[in-house]
Amino acid sequence: MNIGNEHHIVGADLWNLRGLLITADAAKVLGKRKDAEELVAEAGDYRKSIDAAFKHCGEAHFPPAWDDVGDKVGVCYSHWGNMETLWPTELFEVDDVRVESTISELRDRHGGGYVEGLSRFTIGIVENMVPSTEDPLIVSYLTTYVTLAEMISGNDERVAEAFYWFLLHTTSSNMFGEVINYRQRYGFCDTLPHVTGAAMFCNMFRHMLIHERGDVLELLWGVPDWWIGEGQEIRIERAPTHFGFMNLRVRGKADGVEVDFDAPDRSPAEKIVLHLPQSRKLLKPVEEVEVVYRSDQKRRWDFPGVVKIYEADARSVSDIVNDKFSKADIEGAIAFLDAVEDNSKYYFDQQYWDRQSKLWKLSDKLRQFTESGEAKEEGVEQKIAVLQERIENCLELVGKGDYHKHQRVD
Repeated sequence: MNIGNEHHIVGADLWNLRGLLITADAAKVLGKRKDAEELVAEAGDYRKSIDAAFKHCGEAHFPPAWDDVGDKVGVCYSHWGNMETLWPTELFEVDDVRVESTISELRDRHGGGYVEGLSRFTIGIVENMVPSTEDPLIVSYLTTYVTLAEMISGNDERVAEAFYWFLLHTTSSNMFGEVINYRQRYGFCDTLPHVTGAAMFCNMFRHMLIHERGDVLELLWGVPDWWIGEGQEIRIERAPTHFGFMNLRVRGKADGVEVDFDAPDRSPAEKIVLHLPQSRKLLKPVEEVEVVYRSDQKRRWDFPGVVKIYEADARSVSDIVNDKFSKADIEGAIAFLDAVEDNSKYYFDQQYWDRQSKLWKLSDKLRQFTESGEAKEEGVEQKIAVLQERIENCLELVGKGDYHKHQRVD
């Protein structure tokens, strides 16, 4: 797929390959053996082309586009379809180093790594615009592609964590957004309510409980441990699967879990796997079900816990300049000044006065903090002095006419 006669999108190639493979599966089911063989052969050739393009691009992970500039410029700057390596169908082996590298790229590196449990969304250079670092964006439903890949890779705890971070980024009226400005707290481009965001949350929730993996039915693969703790119950009734309808009831007891299960019988799965933590043993065997025990999750992931993490880490620039300054705000002030300096090449008129006002307020707060004697701690006073110097430089920077116009400053 070519966008703007420039960029060849990796996600389009992954979906083309996926389409060939699932169409081949459909042909097999319909008894069209020759068609299935031809499709499988074509999929094999397509995979070879993908492998060759990957080798040529020189990245360790699947980039947004195959082109040399694909991870830097234009619509290809943000990761999208290239994240769908293992979900909704597994195109690559779970231990494929490229899959692991793509997960790490999104979680740890791209745009600075995850913020508030979600991956960064970076628009890229389009004409006279660069991604803003003061008003950064994170994206909700695209993160689920990484989350489900992590589940299939066996990292259930990250799935449990992601579930609640996704919930955190909903409105007071339970609307889901698409791209979120996590400092200004609004949905980018007025995309609230975002139907795909809501659908992907439901989809992720469903796959945490029920996941079809080819001819295998996986149960409770991504749930938080405490959901099956003592006194807890999971009940699933007439859930549609690729194999037919199923019922599942899991009750947490003091010494383990009790499970009632009605397997789908329209087209029985080759294997049914129930995933449980080591500390929650199955009290009575369940017919047709294989139990796989995994390590206990290291912490309890729930909504209050995620809110607590968020509140400890989410003070915005507006909070800092309008409240009493503390030592804990130094990193936030540094990030703000980094943003002012990084955005020196491009800027928009309507944001200029707000930026300048915040700089003046921050300088005043730092002065008050120093005069109060709270900056006397070793190293803190020096950091405050450096911040004040940077503020002066930034005020001079934003005072230049070209800074707050759609013009480039070289």
